[in-house]
Amino acid sequence: MPRRRLLVFGAALASLLGASTASASLSPSGAVLADLIEVAIDRDTPTQGVDRSVVEAHLDARSGFTADELVDGHFTRATGLSPVGARLLAELRTAPFHGLEASAFVTPALAEAIDRLDAAVIARPPALRDMAGRDWMSTLARSLPDSPAAADPAKVAIAARLASAEDLRVRAWFDARQMTDGERAAARAHVEVELARALVAWSDAMDPTRGALDPALRSSDVDAVDAALVALAPVDPDYAALVRELARLRAVANGGGWPSHPTDPAAASTLEGQAAVRARLVADDWFEGPVPAIEDDRHGGAAPIDAGLSDAIARFQAHHQLAPTGLLDRDTLDAMAVPAADRADTSARNLERLRSARSRHDAGADAVLVNVAAYEVRVVLDGSEAMRMRAVVGATTENGRNRTPLFSDAMERIELNPIWYVPPRIARRIYANPARGYEWYGGQLIQRPGPHNSLGRAKFLFPNPHAVYLHDTNHPELFDRPDRAASSGCVRVADPLGLAAVLIAHDTGRGVEDVRAEVDAIIASGRTEAVALTTPLPVHIEYRTAWLSDSGRVAFATDVYDLDAPTS
Repeated sequence: MPRRRLLVFGAALASLLGASTASASLSPSGAVLADLIEVAIDRDTPTQGVDRSVVEAHLDARSGFTADELVDGHFTRATGLSPVGARLLAELRTAPFHGLEASAFVTPALAEAIDRLDAAVIARPPALRDMAGRDWMSTLARSLPDSPAAADPAKVAIAARLASAEDLRVRAWFDARQMTDGERAAARAHVEVELARALVAWSDAMDPTRGALDPALRSSDVDAVDAALVALAPVDPDYAALVRELARLRAVANGGGWPSHPTDPAAASTLEGQAAVRARLVADDWFEGPVPAIEDDRHGGAAPIDAGLSDAIARFQAHHQLAPTGLLDRDTLDAMAVPAADRADTSARNLERLRSARSRHDAGADAVLVNVAAYEVRVVLDGSEAMRMRAVVGATTENGRNRTPLFSDAMERIELNPIWYVPPRIARRIYANPARGYEWYGGQLIQRPGPHNSLGRAKFLFPNPHAVYLHDTNHPELFDRPDRAASSGCVRVADPLGLAAVLIAHDTGRGVEDVRAEVDAIIASGRTEAVALTTPLPVHIEYRTAWLSDSGRVAFATDVYDLDAPTS
C-alpha cells in the first residue's frame, strides 16, 4: 500500500482510538480497523503461504509444473486467486462455447478446492463482519499494503497490544485467524495443483497438435498468459463461425427447437404445409428481405410455391448439400427436420476436428485442402483461395474399404496423360479390354492414356501408404450429383487441367494462361509427361461436415462416412 494511504489509514485509526493507544477498550469500528492492520502486517508471512507438503503429495505428471513453481503461489494469493489464476479459471469456464464439457476442466476437485480457499479467506467471526457491514471484504482488500515492510511501526505496536487485550471480540478474531491459516495454506495448495492440471488439460484439448505446454502459459504475467490462451484456438474463420453457430443452435434447442412442419412432400405442398415450412425457415433466418405473406388461406390440395418461399428453400438447400431447386422434396424436408440440438452436436464435432487438424497451423499457407464430406477441393496460394471445385470421393461400402482416407502429405509431381497402374484389388474386378486401353505389362495391369482412362487427363501425386491421389475422371457426369461418394478411394477433381495450370504456374512463377496453353498442348499430343514441383505442396485430406460458406453462413454436409457419431 502506498505510504500516503497508510498515513491516512493511521490518522483514521488515531481518531477512533483517541490519544491513548494502550487502551484495551475499543469501539467496534476501532476493532475492525485494528483487524485490518493485523492482516496487513501478517499477509506475507510463511503461515499465509502454500502448504508444500500438500503440493508434493498431489503433484503428478498431469500438473505440468514443478512443486517450487506452485508453492511460490502461481495461481493463488493469500487473499484468493492470483490474476493469472482468475484469468485461467475464466477461460476454463468458456469450454461449452468450444463444444467441450466444462466439468472436464473445472473438475469437482478444482471446484471444491476453490470453495475451500474462498471459505478460508473469508473465515472471520460474524460479529466483526457485521460491524464493518457488507463492504467488509472490499475494505479489507483496499487496506492491505504491498508487503509487511510497508506497515507503520506504530501500528505494529498497536496490533501487539491489541493481541493481549481483554476485548473478547479482538481475541476471537486472532484465534480465528490462527485456526484458518493452515486451512488457507492447504486450500491454496489444492487450488495450485488442480489449476495446473486443468491448464494442461485445456492446452491438450484446444491444441492437441502442439505437444508440450507453451512456456507462455507458465508465465506470472497475466497479459502473456491471456495472449497464450487466446492463441490456443485455431486461427481459422471456420472455427469462429462454428463457435457462434454452436451458441445459436443451443439457444434454439433450449427454446424448444424449430417449429414443426410436414415431412411428406404432398402435405408440405398445401397452403397449410407451406405456412409451416415458411415458419421453419423464418426461425432459421433463411429469408432475405421481408417474408411474403400467404394471401390464400384455403385448405386442401397443393398450391404453387411463391418466389420468396422458393428462394428461401433454395438457400437452405445450398447450405445443406442439396440441389438448390427451391422445391419441397423429401430430402429437403428431412434436412429441415433435423433437430437444432443435433446440428449443435455437429458443430461441436467439427470444432473438435478443427482443433485436431494437422492443417490448423498452416492457416493461410499454400495448400490443397480436400473436404471429403463436402465433396470439395480448395486451393490456397499466397494467402488466398486460388481455386475451388467439386470432387468425387471414396464410395461408402459395408466394409469401408473404398473410403477416402484422411491424412496429410505433400504433392511432389503432376502427370499429364497418365498411365493407370491398376491396384491388384481392382484389377481382379476388371476385364482387360484392349479397346479401352487395358493391357498387361510386366505382370501389372495398366491402362494407357486415352478417352477411356480412369484417371482422365491428369493426376496429382503425393506418395503415401494409402496409394491415394487426386486425378481427373472419364465420368464427368458424376460431378453433377449431390452425392459424390463414388470412387475407389482416390479424389477425382472437376477441373484437373485448370488445377494443373494453377499449381505449375505458382511453382514456376509463370503466368497461368501461358502454362495452361502448354498443358493443353501436352494433352493434345497424347504423350505422358510428368512435371515435378520444385516446392512440394501440402495436401490435407480432411472430413468436415460443417464449415463457413461463401455466403457467411455455416453450411452442413451429409455425414457420408458416419463419423459424426460420438466415439464413446
